[in-house]
Amino acid sequence: MTSKNVKMNEIGIFEEALSEYKKAHRLKKLNEQLSIHLNDSIYYLLKYSEKYNLPMPNKPALLRMIENADYIIDQFSPESPNLNKSFYKKPTNPEQINDTDLF
Repeated sequence: MTSKNVKMNEIGIFEEALSEYKKAHRLKKLNEQLSIHLNDSIYYLLKYSEKYNLPMPNKPALLRMIENADYIIDQFSPESPNLNKSFYKKPTNPEQINDTDLF
């Protein structure tokens, strides 16, 4: 193999690795966005049930899901300023959900 062939082979390997990295990064971002969306959806359902006085089965488990999801979302990329910036403001005490916390 000539030096030129080795360099071309190295470039091909690098391009393939870069392509795989881009795919993985895209999937990570999609997963991150989906996690945030699902977390916000659970929170919205809790708010809605509280606002309209609807019983929500297993509410403590849903509150724990929100806490766990927040922790997991933070683990995606702690340095990212956009993470854990959920659409709905979460109260400091999840048991005290009121109308002012929505949006």
